[in-house]
Amino acid sequence: MVKVRGFSRSAEFFAADVLPEEVEKNDPTHLREQMQLKLFEDAEEWCSVTNYSGIAMALPTAEALADLHRKEDVWDELQTMALIITSNFPWKPVIGLLQRLYQPYFKITIFCGTFYSNLFMSSEDYPEIISPFNYINISEKEMHEGFFAYYCLVKAKELHLYDVDGYFVMSDDTTFNFWHTLPLRQVFHPTGITYSEYTGMWWPTNFGSNFEVLKLWLLIIIP
Repeated sequence: MVKVRGFSRSAEFFAADVLPEEVEKNDPTHLREQMQLKLFEDAEEWCSVTNYSGIAMALPTAEALADLHRKEDVWDELQTMALIITSNFPWKPVIGLLQRLYQPYFKITIFCGTFYSNLFMSSEDYPEIISPFNYINISEKEMHEGFFAYYCLVKAKELHLYDVDGYFVMSDDTTFNFWHTLPLRQVFHPTGITYSEYTGMWWPTNFGSNFEVLKLWLLIIIP
């Protein structure tokens, strides 16, 4: 049975990601690294059905992995951050795979979008959901096919999560290279408009090129 944590939009609380039971029973030293290795093995096993061998490698021990983490500050910084993963459309059973790719590296991982139990809990040969998992349920109208996915960050901020220094927001179909060392306290924002002739699905809509021009104008006039 999958347990979920539905977040009240006005409640103030802290919820930590839970280690898989088989990891909790092991040596308590390097629990975080044990979980990272266990979940990576799960993802590797899931990928193995394709018979692709290009990434075959011997995994380090939990102790060796901890030593590697100590050499880069980014790993400690990530463990103070919340990761919000959004889905443009109602969630399907990809949550278990995303948990294995990202969850053990962040303070807390929250899935945000529209949840229908007959969809996200259906069996489609994805890894099982790690129970419990954290979610924020917003309506399809609120998400509006992903146009308003930033609403998930608003709702996550309203939770006033304890001891969280910052937030990352990503889509479920995005690859997040979180292991790169970046100044996480610095805001990166592009300037100007590129690909003005782009003809993708969203660009011609009211939320595409016209909206970007308006946003740029607001950035200029607001001190």
